[in-house]
Amino acid sequence: MPSRLALLHRIIGIAAVIMFLATGQYMDRVHAHLEGMADAQRMLFRSTHLYILFTGLMNLGLGIYHQPFRDRLARPLQNVGSLLLLAVPVLITVGFFTEPFLTEFARPYTRPAAYMSLAGGVLLTAGYVIDWAGRRS
Repeated sequence: MPSRLALLHRIIGIAAVIMFLATGQYMDRVHAHLEGMADAQRMLFRSTHLYILFTGLMNLGLGIYHQPFRDRLARPLQNVGSLLLLAVPVLITVGFFTEPFLTEFARPYTRPAAYMSLAGGVLLTAGYVIDWAGRRS
């Protein structure tokens, strides 16, 4: 039976992949596949659309391969890292629907999501190293 975090990663991952498909249809049907749109706005739509897929696949992979760390110092790092990565697809999706319409080139949702991805990855890696070192000693 998968842990709660593994299950959450799977659910969020699948939801984000579905959202990727839905945002592709949104760009096609609502914005005529972004034809005639300003370059910066089109770039924001397309890049954020791909970020949704990336974060979905990242969470899906984590959900499939998630194993709770045994080391008591590593487990909090794993939990915090996972929680950060679970929140990223939500921020990216909000950014998809809001950032292309901002008057200045700002990424108030995507930028923090990118930093959260980095922090989550670093925490998971640090937790893994600590857990691995604890098993070897």
